[in-house]
Amino acid sequence: MSHTYHSANLTYKGIYDSHKTTPTRPSAPAMTHQGVQTVSEVEELVNREMGQGIQVAPSDNFLKTFLPLPEGDLTAKKFEGIYGTDYFKTFGLPDGQKAERLLYPMLVDAASKILACCDGDVHSYWISRPDSTPKSSDKSTAQIRPDAAAVLGDQRAYFRALDLLQASGTTEVRADNCSRLRPPKSFPAFSQLRDQITIWWLRVNTPVEVKPTDSEEHQREGSAQLCRYMRQVLRHQLDRRYVFGLLLCNHKMRVFYCDRSGLLVTMDWVDIRAMPKQFIQVIVGLSRLEPGKLGWDKTMLLRLQTQKKKLVFAPSTDPRVKVADYGASAYDTQWAIFVPNSDGSVDGKWYVTVRALSLSRAEVMVGRATLVWLRLTECWQKRLVLKNAWGRTDSTTEKDFYGTERVDHVGHVSCSVRIGNPTTAGKGVNSLRGGVDSVWRQWKGGFYEQLEGKRPRVRPRSPEDSLAHEGGGVAAPESEKPIASRILIRTVMEAYGWPIKYFKDLEEFVRVTRDTVRGHRNLYFKNGVLQRDISAGNMLACLDEVGETHGELIDLDHASRSPLRLKYNPRKDSSGFSFTALQSNAVEFLKHDLDLNVKQLDPALSSALLRRCQGSSTLASTTFERMTMLYMKSPHLMHCRKGQDSDSKELLWASVQDEGTLAFMSAELFGSGPYFGRTVIPRTDIPNTSQVVVHTAIHDMESVFWVFLYICLTRRGPGGARREELYSDSSMPSEDSTRTTHEARVRAIVEALFDSPYERVIQQNKRNLFTNPQDFEVDILPFIHPYFKPIEALLVRWFKLFQIAYGTYDDVGQGIIHDQVLDILDDALQALPKQSDPEYELMTQAELERRRRHLAQYAAFPDLPPAASASSSAPNDSHQLATQESPHRFSASSSVAVPAANQQPISPTRPKAKKLRIMLSSGQAGLGEEEAGDDDMTLSETDTTIKPLSYGTSRK
Repeated sequence: MSHTYHSANLTYKGIYDSHKTTPTRPSAPAMTHQGVQTVSEVEELVNREMGQGIQVAPSDNFLKTFLPLPEGDLTAKKFEGIYGTDYFKTFGLPDGQKAERLLYPMLVDAASKILACCDGDVHSYWISRPDSTPKSSDKSTAQIRPDAAAVLGDQRAYFRALDLLQASGTTEVRADNCSRLRPPKSFPAFSQLRDQITIWWLRVNTPVEVKPTDSEEHQREGSAQLCRYMRQVLRHQLDRRYVFGLLLCNHKMRVFYCDRSGLLVTMDWVDIRAMPKQFIQVIVGLSRLEPGKLGWDKTMLLRLQTQKKKLVFAPSTDPRVKVADYGASAYDTQWAIFVPNSDGSVDGKWYVTVRALSLSRAEVMVGRATLVWLRLTECWQKRLVLKNAWGRTDSTTEKDFYGTERVDHVGHVSCSVRIGNPTTAGKGVNSLRGGVDSVWRQWKGGFYEQLEGKRPRVRPRSPEDSLAHEGGGVAAPESEKPIASRILIRTVMEAYGWPIKYFKDLEEFVRVTRDTVRGHRNLYFKNGVLQRDISAGNMLACLDEVGETHGELIDLDHASRSPLRLKYNPRKDSSGFSFTALQSNAVEFLKHDLDLNVKQLDPALSSALLRRCQGSSTLASTTFERMTMLYMKSPHLMHCRKGQDSDSKELLWASVQDEGTLAFMSAELFGSGPYFGRTVIPRTDIPNTSQVVVHTAIHDMESVFWVFLYICLTRRGPGGARREELYSDSSMPSEDSTRTTHEARVRAIVEALFDSPYERVIQQNKRNLFTNPQDFEVDILPFIHPYFKPIEALLVRWFKLFQIAYGTYDDVGQGIIHDQVLDILDDALQALPKQSDPEYELMTQAELERRRRHLAQYAAFPDLPPAASASSSAPNDSHQLATQESPHRFSASSSVAVPAANQQPISPTRPKAKKLRIMLSSGQAGLGEEEAGDDDMTLSETDTTIKPLSYGTSRK
């Protein structure tokens, strides 16, 4: 895929500055891949997330917390007895040598020898494949290659392959370069053996980056590369809560750790020559510790899809899990996911997912990393959505925002539950980072620290360190830099539908938009909640009971609630005195200032002005004067044309800043102040004399408009297909032909308003449209796709509404902005012509067929029971979740107990091997167990027995 060149000086008029173009792709909030993710994209995403800095901790404290060895571990002693005390004194490159590749076999050989001395069984082996990219079922995965890695699995097949290659006549065999071997042609099984040692991102435990020196350049470059690998691990392993990584600079090593609160790094080096016991501790810990302590989520079990007619589940770390068990892609992978009944509860349900709905945020290293799956109920009539998100520990959940009563046109939230431990916490509170004391360090395209022999000093952690820290802003002093404490929140919703971009026709497109606005209004006034993250993915076309679609607004992850309220009486009229005073002042103003001889104002307009100004003739007179000067041709657009509801409405505004989807955010929320310096009515969403605009209802309504316009510019009709113009290899304008120029303009508009990697470009272009409103009809409207021509008038009227609404946006304006938008959408729906073009009708039928297939594919799913219950009490035979015994000798329990919030669930096992499957008993389905024979440790009759592995016996 060719690069697209983006300009920092792009406008919707298509003006580029060729000296300031940068080959890149849209930033994280706006990125939707049409091809393979590039290394530069991953680098940009890492730098964005690490922009607020990282945390560092002393090595001894770090290793004691994260990678502790069992008490009485004799690995180091055995290693010393076999290889002597001087083995590690020569580790690394000799002085003057900079051949990085020489370090690969040193690391792998040392790790293998260490594990051969380990008493316990291990689950990961170490391998170096620097010339081979780990495989992935995701074709958009960036082609990046870690220098080495600890990889999950039974490595005996790998060593067996090496032995066979050696026996076949290959002159040299090393663990680090098997991929480069050229065996004799008489060895036909070579390709088969290479498949046995193929590395998949799904199985990478710990990636490693190697550099020949610990220079500043190599430290920064190496740490940045390592973070890119760690990001790929999170992207592919959806049941991974955190990930480790190693940076080896000659004979010095640093350990990296990343959860959704960011990066934590060992401050001082682990010098392999001087501190071999720490190196041994790292290798053994990463290869032997129970997978839950290395980041895998024990409340997620993988459905083994090789068991086609059964629902069989196992931890993804089980060595008998095959790549085929994950399905064709990450979206096809199926899970059993535990959801507690409440925060800290040991009781709950295991939900079996059918398909993923959204995984685009899986690779996020700092943030919510939201994942969404579809789950069917036992009656097959209702589809539930299960969401994973790492919310801030002290944040309000979606269920808290939604409340107990249903809200029309807002996706129903059944529950939101915090599960497990937070990433970080104050003293005395369990957390993923434990008691590690850390300090802040700056990230400048990588991490660099040179202690020059000095031991680091770290101040003790205080509870205040768990404050939030993401976003922009001036870097805080080291001692004051906080990190965001996050905790996994699982939310179950009864809202399933298709994103609005997959509309079936214009009528559905406008109707779903209208219903979304209704949902936002209901949530705003009924619950006092502002959604604050309007996007194309959060506006759904949902099926109702009779098969018709309606619009629903979803995703309250970024919502806010304010205690501030203002009563607005839409029936508030005026006394006779106020009416007379307004008439007199208005007639006087028109005569003396505009030389217009008007006897009186339209009584309806006077009443509307007084009602809008809540009976104040003074404010109504001032408003009329400013309105007339600015909007002489259409003063009626200031207020809602329809009659208001009889009940008073409550108005509120958010007391915190924006946190939405960049592409559709109002430019006012980028920190550069309001669109207009002087307004008809003083704005009350700008506190005091500050130019910082508070995120309120009008900004979400503007976001709805941007989503609507974005679809008109990027789609070519029903079904969500993108316009051909957006697939061109070049984004630079050309004057070769009218068609080429038109295509370039379309791409320029889309990038300038939505997809630019530069926030300043998006903000400035949206602001320019508001300050130069004539540009909308001249430079934007002609370039929407022809399919959307019937709603041109809607777009013009909607955009003009904001011109006036922002100029009259006071407390009352916040209360009527929804109705003003709904007026426009309702009128457009009534005026829509019937679809008659045969081409578009075919696209509509194709979309309807796609939806039918989408729904029908789940009928092929194995018989699905109700969500199985689990509790700390001993379960009965017909409602029990059990996994087969692990071949690794981890501590096991005969209970299926689901842990409290500060615990991870123990893998439920029995003394004998178990098969996990769905059991049907007495007409009621549940997750049950089946006991295997004494010699049977398999998942099916066709699998072969895998016995516990011992390095000492499998390879010497």
